[in-house]
Amino acid sequence: MRPSALPGLLLGALLLATAPARAQSGLNSKDLEDISHGRPTSTHNLNQANTADERALAAEAAHVAHYYDPDWVPGALLPIKGEEQPVPGLRYNLVHHWVEVQDAAVPGGVRLYPVGSLRGFVLNNAPGRPGHRFGAYRVGDAGRLLLEELTEGPVRLLLGYDLELVGAVRNAAIGVETQAAQFRRTSELYVATPARPQAQPLAQPLAQPLALSQRAVLRLFGAAEGDMAVYARQHSLRYDNLTEMVQLVDHFNATLPPGP
Repeated sequence: MRPSALPGLLLGALLLATAPARAQSGLNSKDLEDISHGRPTSTHNLNQANTADERALAAEAAHVAHYYDPDWVPGALLPIKGEEQPVPGLRYNLVHHWVEVQDAAVPGGVRLYPVGSLRGFVLNNAPGRPGHRFGAYRVGDAGRLLLEELTEGPVRLLLGYDLELVGAVRNAAIGVETQAAQFRRTSELYVATPARPQAQPLAQPLAQPLALSQRAVLRLFGAAEGDMAVYARQHSLRYDNLTEMVQLVDHFNATLPPGP
């Protein structure tokens, strides 16, 4: 990134971070109604800034660390009902927690999918690799969140992402800013376990925060807790290491008998 562009980028980031409820001031009432009800909309109004300066600022701000991956990558949408839908380009906006999809059929060329309009999506950002799969989950008072699925099977480890604004640092003695304001990505670990039999078929699965400790992790395995403890010990797995706990959960899921 060119140093001269940094102040403008950070200003854009600050504007978006300090007024998330406005989501981008160009949204009209119909767009806001669509988003609040979980319906996809387009970015046509997002692109209708009042002045050239505002348009330039919005364009710059879009390339700050607002995205899981700022590049458009191929992937797929997982609608609430129906089959997976491949798309040529999408990205996940960590500021507003919606999915942006390139779509020439809508004004502005980008369609927005809020969390309520999908059961998930897949980012395929490298040829020949499985990509990054996200699902929509209900998380207590936080409501519905899009969480990255680190494991597949009955026990799913999940990561939720957010952005934290770190303020600028100034040296008061000399009146000089020594570190510019910036966004820092944060993550939180969750777990989803098998749904109750009486749950509605289309109900979003439940997830809850998970602390990486021996007791919390082993409790996920029910009657197999002892076997998983032996496996972890034999392979020198550390309970505070996420990568190694993914290995443990993958092993547990792989040992379960196939469902009916």
